[in-house]
Amino acid sequence: MKLVICLSILSFYKASFALSVNEVVQSSLNYYPEVLISLEKINQQMGKVSEHEGSFDLHLKGELDKRLDGYYDGEYSKLSLVKPIPSLNTKVYIGIRKSSGEFPSYEGKNVTLSQGEQFMGLSISLIKDALIDLKRYKLLMSKQVARQSKVELEKQKIKVQTNAIKAYWLWYVAGGKLKVYQEILRLSLDRSSKIAKRVKRGDLAKLYTLENNQYNLKREVLVKQATQEFRQASLYLSLFYRDKKGHPQKVTEKDLPKNIVVAIPREYKKSGNDAKAVARSLDLKVLDVIEKQTTLETKIAHNEFLPSLDLSIETAQDRGNGLYQLEEKEDRILLSLNIPLQVRKGRGKLAYAKAKMKELQKKKQFTLEKIRVEVANLEQKLLTHAEVFNLTEKQIALSKKLAQMERKKFFMGGSDLLRVNLREEVVAEAQIKRLSAILKYKFVEAGMHEITVEFI
Repeated sequence: MKLVICLSILSFYKASFALSVNEVVQSSLNYYPEVLISLEKINQQMGKVSEHEGSFDLHLKGELDKRLDGYYDGEYSKLSLVKPIPSLNTKVYIGIRKSSGEFPSYEGKNVTLSQGEQFMGLSISLIKDALIDLKRYKLLMSKQVARQSKVELEKQKIKVQTNAIKAYWLWYVAGGKLKVYQEILRLSLDRSSKIAKRVKRGDLAKLYTLENNQYNLKREVLVKQATQEFRQASLYLSLFYRDKKGHPQKVTEKDLPKNIVVAIPREYKKSGNDAKAVARSLDLKVLDVIEKQTTLETKIAHNEFLPSLDLSIETAQDRGNGLYQLEEKEDRILLSLNIPLQVRKGRGKLAYAKAKMKELQKKKQFTLEKIRVEVANLEQKLLTHAEVFNLTEKQIALSKKLAQMERKKFFMGGSDLLRVNLREEVVAEAQIKRLSAILKYKFVEAGMHEITVEFI
């Protein structure tokens, strides 16, 4: 019994609360397919980052050199652990070499004592590849692409929010229009019963019944058309209003607010939208990320011009029996120099990166100009729609009084059905204009949220 009572209370509260724009927006941000697709793109890019981080993973390296025939029977094996380190293109390694048999004199370096030669060392790049190399470039570039994917997700989410807000207010206004037409139909039908009584008493001619039925039919058509528009708006809204499984949820007239008119500011006041739009602009953030990518391209291009000077330091110690010359500890240093004489590859990369950087600077400037113009345009539209809304409020109040007075005159014999219906239709037209002003205001307001990247 308690469960039934709880379920009844829950059903009552669910029915008593209308669907809000915030619920629709939150649902769309959590479950709209395009948002989920953008999230997967981020996961893809994070996988790429992990892939390129793997270039610096510890790895085991082995070698085996065995003669199958010939005069010499020398056999050589080597096993080492190698750890690449990003700084200065460094490699640190440790391992053991071991040989057996006889080697020709020119392979004397392979000879070790019976227990092998333990060694450790490192190699670093002193000029080329010191500050950046291909592995670091790919890793840093993948991180920037991942960052760009995150900005693209925010762009997708703010776009989805904008579309969800517009879908909500289309549905809301379509519901408002339906209620307006239902109300004037109700007035006409209510008047039909009163006219029928007066015709029966002989106070009015039967013509009035036929005339009022004509208006009834006209208004029924308007209700049917408004019903169809509302159903279409409901279906569109369901794309954004989804359950936890991501499925579209059905919305009906029951989900509409009881009071269909929302408050619109009497006068739209500017509140630093220009500065917010510039500071939060996702388009500018994308360009910033691409600029960092281009900076990396410039660095790797400059790297192509540099001579390669690599330093290797190694220490080794043989153990076991064998040649006494191998018993002492051995420390070695190796310098490797490679000077590029033609750098067409570097020139091409650098020319591309410089041209791309100039393009980005021009795009950023143009984007800034567009943001400022768009904000000013949206602010002007909000001001205009707020003024129109206020005028329709006054028009509705006045037309309602006139319609009410005309109905009284009609039943007192001082007016006719044509004037009564005209008065009521003027009220309906004014109410539709008010709903239109609300819709336009909310559409522009959604655009302002989008350009200032403000999630509601």
